[in-house]
Amino acid sequence: MTLFKKVLSVVLLSSVMSQAYAVLGLDRTRVIFNEADGGTSIVVENQDTASSFLAQTWIENQKGEKLTNSLVALPFLQKIGPKQKKQIKIAYMDGQNTLPTDRESLLYFNVLGIPPQGKEANAVQFTIQSRLKLFYRPKGIDY
Repeated sequence: MTLFKKVLSVVLLSSVMSQAYAVLGLDRTRVIFNEADGGTSIVVENQDTASSFLAQTWIENQKGEKLTNSLVALPFLQKIGPKQKKQIKIAYMDGQNTLPTDRESLLYFNVLGIPPQGKEANAVQFTIQSRLKLFYRPKGIDY
């Protein structure tokens, strides 16, 4: 293929591609959960002006396994309207705590942004997942 054909195909492809951008924004880049506080909150904002999105949240350990016995992100799933902000609470699950008490633990807080169904028949949609570091600090250590 000649250079002209390559350049022409790149120009044509770039002219028909739509823009993609992350619509759900978070108010921080990492989360610190102090056991003494009993919980913390994160704000999720829908930056789109026309569409509502679903936000699914969960917490994982370092191996990528969902936590089922320590901390929980509430609500698990919520609808966020255009230009709307919602708060997500991270708290203990039913008063249980199986995390180490002699050191900090590194966990991950995940938010999956689920877009609305498109009106176009042949459209490709992507979900965007944000993954933030979540540091758990127990009461028994000095920091």
